[in-house]
Amino acid sequence: MPQYSFAAIGGVKPNAQVKYESGRRLPRGDYLAAIADTGIDLLFILTGKRSVGLSQLVGHERIFIAAFRNIGGVDKQLMGHLLFRLNGSVNDSPEARKVTVHDGIDAARMLNG
Repeated sequence: MPQYSFAAIGGVKPNAQVKYESGRRLPRGDYLAAIADTGIDLLFILTGKRSVGLSQLVGHERIFIAAFRNIGGVDKQLMGHLLFRLNGSVNDSPEARKVTVHDGIDAARMLNG
């Protein structure tokens, strides 16, 4: 996208856009919000790392993440613990096995048998 287009979206003059891109000036929050509203990956612009949103996930990933966001309470706690265990992110040390007890349910004990 041309610099003048970014400038117009962000409500600044083209010379301000040139300064943002050269690092001689930092953009204000309202500029960043305006360009983010267009769907531009703001994280990529600021850090060089791409964002991963629901729209960038493939079928089953999108469904799973959407479902996870909609559950709550102990179900979310148990699912989170299960995912960490399946991923091998939690080892068997006593510190790693500590899980918050929610409504009297110890997720680590339930999932570890």
